[in-house]
Amino acid sequence: MTNAHNEIDQHTIITWLESKKYDLILAKYQHFIRKKVVDYIQGFKYYHQFEGDFYHDVYLYLRTQSLPSKAFLEACRTQNMFKFYLAKCIRNRLNTLLSKERQKRIHTTTLEGLLGNSEDFQTIETDKSQMMAKNAYPSDAEFEDIKQRLHQQFQSILHQFIDSLPEVGYKLILMLKVQARVDVYEEDLRRCFGKLRSKDNKALLTLLSGPQYRKEKDIGLIQTLAPYFKKYRKEKGDAKALQRWVNQYIAGDKYTKGIVDRLTISDANYDFKIQSKRWFLDFVYEHFKNLEEGKIPEASVISIYHKRAQELNTQRPLKFQQG
Repeated sequence: MTNAHNEIDQHTIITWLESKKYDLILAKYQHFIRKKVVDYIQGFKYYHQFEGDFYHDVYLYLRTQSLPSKAFLEACRTQNMFKFYLAKCIRNRLNTLLSKERQKRIHTTTLEGLLGNSEDFQTIETDKSQMMAKNAYPSDAEFEDIKQRLHQQFQSILHQFIDSLPEVGYKLILMLKVQARVDVYEEDLRRCFGKLRSKDNKALLTLLSGPQYRKEKDIGLIQTLAPYFKKYRKEKGDAKALQRWVNQYIAGDKYTKGIVDRLTISDANYDFKIQSKRWFLDFVYEHFKNLEEGKIPEASVISIYHKRAQELNTQRPLKFQQG
C-alpha cells in the first residue's frame, strides 16, 4: 500500500476517494497539510498568529469541499497527481483566508488606535494602579459611545456565562477582577468559593484590595490564590493551570474565540475592537468600577460566545469549558 517514503499510492487514494473515506485521507496527510500552512504564512509575520485558525479552516474546507468534489476525483484518475491537487486546494484556500484577514485589518479600528500611540501603556508591567484614569482618554462623545456599547456587550457575555454555568461564570468574574486589579469584595468570594472560613475570607479580602494589590505581579497573586481553588472548589490544577484557564477565556485558542475576539462594535464601515490584552484589562477595570457606580445600563443576555468549529452547525448547543 505504501512505498519507501511511507506515502499512500495513487490507486489506494482513488479507492478511498471513491468510497468517501475522506477522514482517513486527511488523517494520513495531516502533517503534509500543516506544513503547507506553515510554509505559506512564513513570509507574513503578522499572520503567524492565525496559523491554528488557518489550519483548522483548511482542514474543514478539504473535508467538505475539495475531497468530495467530482473534479478532484477525476483529476486523480486521469492525471495521477493527488498531492499536487491537494497542495493546490490548500494554497487556494489560504489565498482566500489571507485576503479576508487583510480586508478585516483595513476595516478594523482598534480603540488603542483611536487614542494614538499605545506604547506607554504596553510598557507598564506590574503597577496597575493608574488603569483607565479619566485624564488618559480624550473627551470624545463618539469614542465614549463606542466604549459604552462595548461595556454592555461585555456585560452580556458575563451574563451568558453565569446563566449557562454559574460556577464557571463567577470564577471567571473573580479572575478577571484579579487580572485587572479591581478590588474584590466578600460577595465575589462567596459566589466563587461558597462559604469561606472567616480566617480565609479575611486573608483574601486583604490580599485582593488596596494599593499593594495593584502593584503585585500576576503570577504571585495567582500562586497565592491557587490553594483556595483546591480547598474550596476541589480543583487539581496548580497556579500555572489557573493562569492558563483565565488566559484562554480572554484570548481564546485555535478552537474557541476568546472574549477579546467577541468584543466588537460594527457600523457601516468599520469594526471597533480592543486588540491587546493590556487594553482589555484596562477596559475590565473601568467596567467593574462603572458597574459599582451604576454607570452601565443593564444589558440583555445575547448568544455571542460559541465554538469556532460549530459555526457550520448553529443548531448544536453551546458548550463551555468547566473549571
